[in-house]
Amino acid sequence: RARRSFTVRIRLLFSLFLLVAFPVSAEVIADLYSADVPVTDQGAATRAAAMKDALGQVLVKITGSSAMLEHPVAATLLANPDRYLQQYRYVAIDPPPVDPAAPRLALHASFDGRALEDAVRAAGVPLWGRERPRTLVWAALDSRDGRQIAGANDAGSISEALQRAAMRRGLPLTLPAMDAEDATRVSFMDIWGTFEEPLLAAAERYAPDAVLVGAVFAAGGELWGGRWTLLFKGERLRFETSGASAEAVAIAAVDELAERYAERFAVSAPLGGEGTITVEISNVRDLRDYAAVQKYLAGLSVVENAQVLEVRNDTLRMALAINATSRALEQTIALGRVLEPETRQQEVIVPLGEFAGIDFAADRTLYYRYRR
Repeated sequence: RARRSFTVRIRLLFSLFLLVAFPVSAEVIADLYSADVPVTDQGAATRAAAMKDALGQVLVKITGSSAMLEHPVAATLLANPDRYLQQYRYVAIDPPPVDPAAPRLALHASFDGRALEDAVRAAGVPLWGRERPRTLVWAALDSRDGRQIAGANDAGSISEALQRAAMRRGLPLTLPAMDAEDATRVSFMDIWGTFEEPLLAAAERYAPDAVLVGAVFAAGGELWGGRWTLLFKGERLRFETSGASAEAVAIAAVDELAERYAERFAVSAPLGGEGTITVEISNVRDLRDYAAVQKYLAGLSVVENAQVLEVRNDTLRMALAINATSRALEQTIALGRVLEPETRQQEVIVPLGEFAGIDFAADRTLYYRYRR
């Protein structure tokens, strides 16, 4: 009776805590279903072409792969962008381009995300949810103007190229402030040589999910090159990019980064997902913990509905209706620092008689511990 009374009280009081801003790790992309396309005028023909380009950007963002544009379902969707359009407007490009001949205006279009995802999912194409790893970029540029480290407040060069490309691909990206603290902890050669220890130590102030280290240089003639190393969850992924300018090399690096992330996090699932998954979370000690965990799980992009099943001591059990696979749910949770997986010893049941052939050992429960 005491346990049931506690459960009732905790549910009644939960709404009082929904206004509290609980920290949620990993970045949630709010504008995943919108895009900006530079335009030279506001005429109907220009608008139609820009609308198609905008929808193409959105399709790449929600799948994480530029190959999406070659898929047959993309051709169907792009044939009628207005069907999925929710609203559009014209916005001034800020900051204005240096080139006087470049467009000063962009068409901003927003589309129906649910309808697009349903169409893509029905075609069997993997989708990438709103929760995405925030990546800190240490980038060193060696050019005829000298050596420099790309910083958040730089005007021009590869800094703006990195940020524009990240926005286009739906990637949360951070550039270092390169203030006095960064300058004393990180040198050009630390980045150029990918010396991980000082780079990771200096990255702690930004609390990223991953760190991308890059060296951009003139490769001869009119060609530029880049060497990149992604440090993510103890793994190292190395790749190279090239282009006609340092900015093109930086943009190519962001595109490659998005593709690599999508290979890991984008998943295929039938319409309706896998149904309901039970999640058991320990270390939920009080009402604030309870509210934080419920709000976090209910807000995940792969979760359609979250229902509390039981509160027992410091353990919370919830039923999650998901629109993807259980693997996608686990990967999404792994992106954050809110829950950490727990290993439980499972009891194996050997069915006999009339229950033979039924897999009682298949456990649909995921176990986590809340990180307070």
